[in-house]
Amino acid sequence: MDRPNEQGESPVGHEVVAANGEVLGKVREAHPHYLIVERTGSSTVDLDVPMRAVAAVEAGRIVLRVNLEALTELPDEDQTAAHRIEAEE
Repeated sequence: MDRPNEQGESPVGHEVVAANGEVLGKVREAHPHYLIVERTGSSTVDLDVPMRAVAAVEAGRIVLRVNLEALTELPDEDQTAAHRIEAEE
């Protein structure tokens, strides 16, 4: 989903920065109540960022009011599917 912000532009692709200044990644999906953030670096884990954690939206950048430790990691979809298959066997 590509939900626009108040200015009518989508946050997809915006850089996401934690309250302590750490760059967490870029918005991959935008939903009414949360964002899915693709992690920067080699991590295959995305982050679930609730909209209430957003402190500010600046030009191409979303600043959070929380740090990484307060966010939920989402497992890689391929790993999740493989885990489900293993559990069923």
